Amino acid sequence: MPQRLERHLSRTEKNELIQAYRDGVPAAEFARRYHASKSAILELLAKRKIPRRYQSMTDAGIKHAEKLYLAGHSLTACATLTRFPASSINRALNKRGTPGPPRCPSGPGGRGSADNHRCRRSARNRTGSPRPGFRAGMRSPRVRG
Repeated sequence: MPQRLERHLSRTEKNELIQAYRDGVPAAEFARRYHASKSAILELLAKRKIPRRYQSMTDAGIKHAEKLYLAGHSLTACATLTRFPASSINRALNKRGTPGPPRCPSGPGGRGSADNHRCRRSARNRTGSPRPGFRAGMRSPRVRG
């Protein structure tokens, strides 16, 4: 498609597209206008060594993502809710110094014993008594959330 787009657009149209992109017009707008894919537009711009613009997270967007993350949402869920890539959210939260999710003390790399195990897949609930339906020696049933 990019080669067809190259041939389809005149030199002046290509120059106008490049200047408009530099001025802030989204690539998706060109894709609609020229009946092409967004990736074809971006490839045309990349061929001409035009630096790609990335939508940066605003401070309000970072605060919103941080609030969701600290409320227990995964990075993937935060990405879905904020419409920013999970990698961008992760980078912003790390830069901000946001603590990661709480780690299970007896999980991988933890120092706790099975008696103080508190994660969801534990054989014991928070009071220390076995979960209903749990039999000693059996694998813990998978918890769906």
